[in-house]
Amino acid sequence: MLLDAADFIDRVGWCQHTLLDGAGRVCAAEALRSVVFAAYDVPTYTAAMNRLSNFVTHDEHSMAVVKWNDDEGRTTAEVTSAMRACAWQ
Repeated sequence: MLLDAADFIDRVGWCQHTLLDGAGRVCAAEALRSVVFAAYDVPTYTAAMNRLSNFVTHDEHSMAVVKWNDDEGRTTAEVTSAMRACAWQ
């Protein structure tokens, strides 16, 4: 799922401060939602979000993907790299 979400961002583009912008770009949370709901279910989405949240915040708290995605200076490469690294962990 995380690899698929990173690939999805690579295809459609990445955005901040919204789930989906007018150009069709998505944030990390929306990328996960898009790929998970296309092939999986809500518990799978929740597990993927928790796993990525814990990975990017080093287990400080869960469900932090949206805040992390929107951090000042965050880049597309950081988001997709984190998703890929988390998937392989």
